[in-house]
Formats: sequence, structure tokens, C-alpha cells
Amino acid sequence: MSDPSLAMAFSAAAGELGMSAASWLFLRTLAAVEAGAEEAAIESLGAQFPVMAAVGAAWREGHRGPRCDLEGVRARLDGVTRAVVLGVESAHLDALVAASPGLELGLVTESPLEADFERILANFGGRVAAVSLAELQRWSGATSALVTFLYGVDSHATQVSPIWLRAVGDDTRTQFRTLLGWNVLPAPMPVYPRWLVEVALDAFTDVVP
Repeated sequence: MSDPSLAMAFSAAAGELGMSAASWLFLRTLAAVEAGAEEAAIESLGAQFPVMAAVGAAWREGHRGPRCDLEGVRARLDGVTRAVVLGVESAHLDALVAASPGLELGLVTESPLEADFERILANFGGRVAAVSLAELQRWSGATSALVTFLYGVDSHATQVSPIWLRAVGDDTRTQFRTLLGWNVLPAPMPVYPRWLVEVALDAFTDVVP
């Protein structure tokens, strides 16, 4: 049986940290508090939050944190001077900010989950600017990139935040040099990808990994 309070806490954490980052945090924390508590969370939350189900499968295989192919991302951003990130995944975003001191960074302040973007952005000490969807085109250009997080990749499709569909059209694709998808899941989701939408891989100029 699902625990409503646990689901509410997870939803709040996912809005501020990202669904993948929140999943890893919950599993590590619960495992430290009580043996087997993380297994109950995988069963309880996995049906409501498919990213938790995928992370839970990786946990059961012995993984204890997200993979972060930062070098792959930096290689694909070579020559890019400004990048807008759509979506929040704290482990990956923290790594990108720390490793890219010369890169002008913005974060789209829209989310399918409730999120306090003022608090999220405050963590970066002014290094990341708030970007509304209406301002997105101002960040485009020949040395600009639009980056979003992917939740599982197969041979032709991936899952992304539904905000991506509101942000990206044919005109956006031609105005940004790079449309980069950064995969944050270790395996495809085993349940229906609620909270996310499917897009074709060819919607991106580059995908990592």
C-alpha cells in the first residue's frame, strides 16, 4: 500500500532536486535509517513515479548514485558560450556549473512539479540566471545551446519534461547551435512514464551518453 505522506514528500523533493536526484536521495536516506525501508519505498513510490522505479531497479543491482557523464557534455558544448538548461537534476546541474566557469548559464523557470526556482537558483550564487519561456529566444545564437535531461533512451525515442514541448519548435531548433539531451537514467523506465512525454531522438543534435 502506498504511503500518501511519503509520496507528498517525494513530489516536493523532486520539484526542487529533480526526479532522478530525489530518487537516489530517498533510497540512500531510507537505507541508512532502517534496513529494507528503501525496498518498501521502491514498491510504494515506483508505481506513481516511474523515474523512482528505474532508479530502484538500478539500486537493486548495486548502484548507489547517478551516473554523470560530464566529460561527454563538455565535449559537446565545446565552442558554446551560453547554455540554457530546461529541467532540474541537481547532481548533474551542480556538476555542470562547477566544471564550466566560463559558460554563461540560464535555467528555465518552468516545471510540471511545484518548484521554488528562487531557492533553486540561490544555490548557485548568481552563476545561473532565471529564464522564462518568453525569454528563451534571447539566449539563442550561433554559440548557444539548449540542454535538457532525458529519462531513458532507446534506439529512436526518449522521455523528457513536458515543458520541452512548449519550449522547442522548428524555429528554436534553427536558432540554437546545439540541442543537447543529457540522459540521467541508468536504464529505461519499467512502468508508464507519468510526468514525462516521449520525443524522438532526432529532436536533438546531440545526446549524452
